[in-house]
Amino acid sequence: MAEIALQEPAIAAAEPVHAQGQDKPPSGVLVLELLCKALGMDLHAKNPLEAPDVDFLQHMATLPVDFSAVPNGTDVENMRKWIDSTLLHGPLAEARLQCDLKCRQPPVPIDIRNISVSCSDGSGHKFGIRMYVPRIARNEEEAQGMPTILMLHGGGWIHGKPEGDEAFSSYLASELRAVVLGVDYWLAPEHPYPAALDDCCEALEWVGIRFEVLNQTLT
Repeated sequence: MAEIALQEPAIAAAEPVHAQGQDKPPSGVLVLELLCKALGMDLHAKNPLEAPDVDFLQHMATLPVDFSAVPNGTDVENMRKWIDSTLLHGPLAEARLQCDLKCRQPPVPIDIRNISVSCSDGSGHKFGIRMYVPRIARNEEEAQGMPTILMLHGGGWIHGKPEGDEAFSSYLASELRAVVLGVDYWLAPEHPYPAALDDCCEALEWVGIRFEVLNQTLT
């Protein structure tokens, strides 16, 4: 069983995004263009619903990441390698640990463990759930009524893992005194639609069935 203790560290200074081989980072529109390309956005989109949030892009530009090296999102193999080396274990993982998430109550240690869930259709299909449990209950009575949050990681159903939300899941578990369940659903294209959606629905059903057993409030 893993353990994580939340702290309140200062935000580390991050250098702006820059392309490989450049001594100085590009500025202004060039940075925004580079970010839009990496994130699959159109900086000059005429449809307001498609136009990116410039404030968001400017914040992204402060992250310690070479966005010029981000593979195309449809290049599944290389994108997963990039996510693993940069998001899960690299500079972004370190940057997330330095985020100053404001706490309204004292942080508590979080116990983390992985469990395997078998689908109820008898197919033998299994998927994983990463569970984040705040270590606050001194007895069974105190554990009753603890809410449950189902966390579905991002990645367009073809990338990502629950570990990518580790810092945020741990923060929610501590701040809300809740059990957070990160669903490690099966990814496309190896497992075409609706495999990932089915896993998420199955996870919700799994929590519901064990509602009374876990003594938790489903949220």
